[in-house]
Amino acid sequence: FFSGLCLQTTMTLTVAPASKGEPEELAMMDIPRLMADLANTGVVATLISGFSLTTVRLYVPKDSLQMFIYLTSFIAVHVSTCAALSGIMFYYVLNGMQEHDASAWALKWRLVLKMPLLKAVMGAVSYLSSVILISWENLGASATFQVVAMVIGAMSVATVLCTSCLVIATTRGKIDYRKL
Repeated sequence: FFSGLCLQTTMTLTVAPASKGEPEELAMMDIPRLMADLANTGVVATLISGFSLTTVRLYVPKDSLQMFIYLTSFIAVHVSTCAALSGIMFYYVLNGMQEHDASAWALKWRLVLKMPLLKAVMGAVSYLSSVILISWENLGASATFQVVAMVIGAMSVATVLCTSCLVIATTRGKIDYRKL
């Protein structure tokens, strides 16, 4: 449900003209702000990837629950690493260009520039899901604690998904990296 809602209300990176009547191509983007967002997303994605990689390295799946634990951790490693690497490549490109060229490039590829954040959210959800499954397995001796851990974990996943959807829904057209 939430992923469908998020896909239907995808974020739009709006770059309004520098002043009324000017074409969008003349808008100058605030490249340092965009680069800071890419760097911050990369740091978070790297942490998630590292946490998840530990689980992937420790688990040799023996049953279906462990297979799901492994798979959710595996997905978290890959999408989070992809988020971090794509973010750093975008950062490299923007940092290496003159401001006008970087602005034109970012304007042209603004949809692709969303990928690191979206992948980081996917990685976070996968990581949190793996933690829920690990808790379920480790607390198998107590059904009460299993349920408590699952509820807390589900609330964490729901928080990430709902926050993502809220940000997307309420900032549509307002994420604007142009210089004022």
